[in-house]
Amino acid sequence: MSALVSWYKSRSNAFKAALNTSWQSFIGVFGLALLGFLGDVAKWSDGSLDTFPSVSVLGKAAVAAAAAAASFLVTFVIRGYQKMKNPTSGPNYK
Repeated sequence: MSALVSWYKSRSNAFKAALNTSWQSFIGVFGLALLGFLGDVAKWSDGSLDTFPSVSVLGKAAVAAAAAAASFLVTFVIRGYQKMKNPTSGPNYK
């Protein structure tokens, strides 16, 4: 665990900001998709739906991962550009 912590601390501020943004994006996108699936399961259990909703959790995770990767890339580029223009701008992730 300490190797992971030291690896994280050795990374740039732009990388840390991008990593923070990407995991939050993944949780948010996957959470919304999962809530939609659970809503469909609730409708099925009430008898509103005849068949059990398709379990496409893997597809929803893939979409969430793609959104997280895109947010990582955008945040990394923007924070890196900010650091080039003004080294004291933005929050500092420790």
